[in-house]
Amino acid sequence: MNLSDPPHKVSNIERMLNKYIIALFLVLISLCATGSLLFGNWLGSESTAKMWYLAPLEDTTTFNIDDPVSSSFARSRANLHSKPGAAD
Repeated sequence: MNLSDPPHKVSNIERMLNKYIIALFLVLISLCATGSLLFGNWLGSESTAKMWYLAPLEDTTTFNIDDPVSSSFARSRANLHSKPGAAD
């Protein structure tokens, strides 16, 4: 006769915590997006040309800055077929 579930009661504290969690998540996403945009802008600026430690160690043919997805796929395929223990 009584087959329905009892109603779920949410307290005021749980409602407040839910709002805080959503707000913190949105702040985290905005900080990550802002940081990545600023870093990309800084990395493309002229001032990084003087920073020798940011330059790649070797010129690889599998890396293409304009198409990073296919570049990483090609690089991973090349790593699969390389000899174990060989320096990459």
